[in-house]
Amino acid sequence: MENEKENVVITVRKLKKELGSYYPYATTVGLCKAIPKTKKGQMRRYEVLVDELPSRGEFMKVLNEKFKTPLSSLLSDAFCDIEALGEEINEWWENMGENLQCSSKGEELEECFGVLEYIEEVTIDNDALENIKISFIPTPAQDVTSRGDRLQECVSMITLVKEYLSELVEDEDNETLPLTDEEKESIQDEAIDPLDEVLSELENVYFPSMY
Repeated sequence: MENEKENVVITVRKLKKELGSYYPYATTVGLCKAIPKTKKGQMRRYEVLVDELPSRGEFMKVLNEKFKTPLSSLLSDAFCDIEALGEEINEWWENMGENLQCSSKGEELEECFGVLEYIEEVTIDNDALENIKISFIPTPAQDVTSRGDRLQECVSMITLVKEYLSELVEDEDNETLPLTDEEKESIQDEAIDPLDEVLSELENVYFPSMY
């Protein structure tokens, strides 16, 4: 009986070099699995589960397919995260105590919450568009370390949806999803323009430091 071929083991540094900044998703799509550390300070290692790792381009194709999400869900996720950020800032302000609430830090928190609180969720009411899927690859969790990073992720999601809708409205020869002039006008007025306003408002969000 022939010995089974042992899987290759590589370091996290090598995996990142091969696949780029989205390398943590290599485990998500079954290319490799993490090996538990056996001692403190040891570099992370991965067992490669395929004969050969794909090129970065092929890897991105796999991720784009893996992370296809309905337009409506992508928007809903973004606005839920924005609401959660607002709740965190408000809770921080409420727990400061009356004296600190009147300090410069308290005023910064109040101003930040004031912007986030009045962000109105934009929804897609066109039945033909609701289930259309577009690819959004989330930034790996290890790279989303602050509220600013989380907000930027929301901005990226909203921007992607807005740009997709804009291309749809501007495309005169769209055979995949032909739209009437009335539908295009509705999408512009009820989705694209409101999303533009939201993105402009989010530019005014400033998260105070913890200190």
